[in-house]
Amino acid sequence: NPDHFKLVSERWGTKPGKSTLSIFDFPTSYSVRFSEHGNKILQNLYIHFKTNFGIDAFHRKTRMNFYSVDYYLRNESKSISIKFLSKLKEILGGYLPAFDFTSIECEIRYVFNKRNCFAASFPLNLETPFFAYLIGLTYDSEITDYCFVNVNSGLVFKAKSMFERCGFFCNITWKNNAQNIRLGKTAGKILRGAGFEILTQIKANNPLPKWAVYSDNKDFLGALLASIIDAEGNIGNKSIRICQNTIHANIDSSSINYYNFPKLKVSNTTFVYNFPNEKKKLVFPVIFQNPPLLLVSLQVLLTRLDVDSSLSVEKIYVKRTGEVCSAWHLRVFSRKNLESIYELTKEHLIKKPSLEKTLK
Repeated sequence: NPDHFKLVSERWGTKPGKSTLSIFDFPTSYSVRFSEHGNKILQNLYIHFKTNFGIDAFHRKTRMNFYSVDYYLRNESKSISIKFLSKLKEILGGYLPAFDFTSIECEIRYVFNKRNCFAASFPLNLETPFFAYLIGLTYDSEITDYCFVNVNSGLVFKAKSMFERCGFFCNITWKNNAQNIRLGKTAGKILRGAGFEILTQIKANNPLPKWAVYSDNKDFLGALLASIIDAEGNIGNKSIRICQNTIHANIDSSSINYYNFPKLKVSNTTFVYNFPNEKKKLVFPVIFQNPPLLLVSLQVLLTRLDVDSSLSVEKIYVKRTGEVCSAWHLRVFSRKNLESIYELTKEHLIKKPSLEKTLK
């Protein structure tokens, strides 16, 4: 649908994201620790500025406090702030222009704030199977504090393994008969750099990042598709169906009753409205103008992979809060298309047995 592609293109234009992050893509309130070799580089810089300028004189001239390096090297402080590193990079550009800052950035081993610690290697490459799971499972997670919740134990343990390979320290906990993995706000900082808007999931309506959709890394794409199918998809009836919801803030929920559609109460918070397919576009054209951007971007990716798919609205529902939402399905049919997805995802897909059964 050209209109849908225009929507996702506009989002990519405002939030293109990138597949490789530097330490300066993290907030300046975060801190880092270096490898032993990184500590030696810092020590040499400290000695250079102390010998040639004097630490106090250099501080008066540049407002650069090299004593924080001394405290860190003597283990009187546990870390160096990113704020300090940003200032250091600026100073080195003027006083040591031949110094390659990436030589010290690549020696960073841990990034942390008061609550989260992340074992990092910079520049941080997100185009890996491990970060593909962080991205793919975002759509089934509480994104603001990144909490992945699922009842499928196989997927949860796979996710934990992948998150740990990313560099996160995480545990599995139980809540409301489901398993939880909480990564904290550091995951959100990484996702923001990747191109995500950090809001509640349904309101953010994030597409896949543009760089991910147009990636040529088959291992990355296989893990990305597998994570989305395992978390959001259903396999059966010779098809794969991936589901997502979107919210329509500009629709008054009372207007739905005007059309007198059959109404089914499915919970204390939700009413579902069913209506004939042929009347959908006539009734709520605005709904078709606001699809889940994950499914639209996923459709673009599948087209690149020569896989045909269809996108449709399945139902409209109203929350007790009065918010109107719609449920959309992306479907992949035909043996050719399913075999293409199988070949790409078979190394990672938890639901591989179901897909193999469908292909028999």
